[in-house]
Amino acid sequence: MNLKVNKRIILITLLMLVFSIGFMISWQLLLTDNLDTYSYIEVLGEFLSFCIAAIFAFFLFEKVHTFFRIKGIKKGLLIAFPIYILIAALLIKSLVGLSISDIEYQGVDATFRYILFMICVGLFEELLFRGILLNVFIKVFENKENKELKALMVSSLLFGMVHFLNILGGQHYLVTIGQVIYTISLGLIFGLIYLKSGNLIAAIIAHVMLNIVAMFTVLIYPTTQIADVSFMSNLINALISIGISVPMYLSSYWIYKKYISNHKGI
Repeated sequence: MNLKVNKRIILITLLMLVFSIGFMISWQLLLTDNLDTYSYIEVLGEFLSFCIAAIFAFFLFEKVHTFFRIKGIKKGLLIAFPIYILIAALLIKSLVGLSISDIEYQGVDATFRYILFMICVGLFEELLFRGILLNVFIKVFENKENKELKALMVSSLLFGMVHFLNILGGQHYLVTIGQVIYTISLGLIFGLIYLKSGNLIAAIIAHVMLNIVAMFTVLIYPTTQIADVSFMSNLINALISIGISVPMYLSSYWIYKKYISNHKGI
């Protein structure tokens, strides 16, 4: 890829990133207590963002067909084992101390909106951060040693840093810091899944599954528990996120050393 095309890809990717950040800011500013007033806006915005990212990808990357090829999915899903452990941990955390009488199910309509939104988020974020940004940074570090590792770290860092915008929605800064550390570790795992399998399907499946399970608490937990915003509660949530991140980082390192370190390009 020549320098001119390389600069164009970087420029357009940065514009896409700015667009997605702008959407997230507008989404956070629109948050209210009434789901009906903004849920469909969220879904529509994520869907349009995904479409724009897909159009850019198809025009800019000659190997875009490998994003969604069938080959390598099984291997990618096997590499995603840390995500499955995390999913199980989230389910257990959601159910501990919760009795049947405590459940306040939000209804089929809310469930459908949440699931649709989580699918759109998984599709868009994987295409942007792994399918496009990861490949862009591999090109940027093309003449550097360990280019895949450096590209993986930078794209994962960006993936995590974007979540600082959740502060605009009123999320406590301690929870947000924990979430950023946690999502950086997720970015590493998703990136490694893509690097090893050569397509995004396995990463998208793992991402969507994790998102849906993460929203499980929102759908069944009592409003009073969701609204608990005490400092100690926020601190505990932040520490839990950081604690979960530690084995994720260790898993990322193990996967990289075992599967990726001898890999020569995508």
